[in-house]
Amino acid sequence: MINVKGFMVGNGATDWDFDVSPSFPETLYNFNIITSQTLNEYNANNCTYYFNDFRDPTGPKEPCETLWQSMNETSKDLNWYDLYRTDAPPIPTFKPDGSIKGMTQAQYTPWLKPHMS
Repeated sequence: MINVKGFMVGNGATDWDFDVSPSFPETLYNFNIITSQTLNEYNANNCTYYFNDFRDPTGPKEPCETLWQSMNETSKDLNWYDLYRTDAPPIPTFKPDGSIKGMTQAQYTPWLKPHMS
């Protein structure tokens, strides 16, 4: 975690049974990104996926895998750190040469400007 001039940056993932991927479908539903039918089908099949395959997924491969892929495709352009902002900048895409497509590092982390050389 970094604390720079009153700003705190950290990772809210503290419990892999609830955070990140297990909470992903409910988050998408609560932001009206997926339908209640999608969420209900996912839950009815006891589907659960984990970030970076931290644990094996649960539920039958089909329809769980199709639902999971659909949710990921639907949300691929979202910036998870700015879901509440209506004018959120695009998610930066890091290129192999270290540059960032969409935003400069200074644009994405303006609070770091005093510390960047």
